[in-house]
Amino acid sequence: MTIYRIGSNWQSDLQVLEDPLQRTVFEECGATQECSVGWVMTRCHSAAN
Repeated sequence: MTIYRIGSNWQSDLQVLEDPLQRTVFEECGATQECSVGWVMTRCHSAAN
């Protein structure tokens, strides 16, 4: 597991980060896949939506 945190001094537009992340969301392995990688939202954020 790799965890990243955005620093409090980050000044870029959030959309600059969200667009690439949407292309790498975790999807479970299919029947012919050995492994799958991607990211998932935190539990507290997922529960709020």
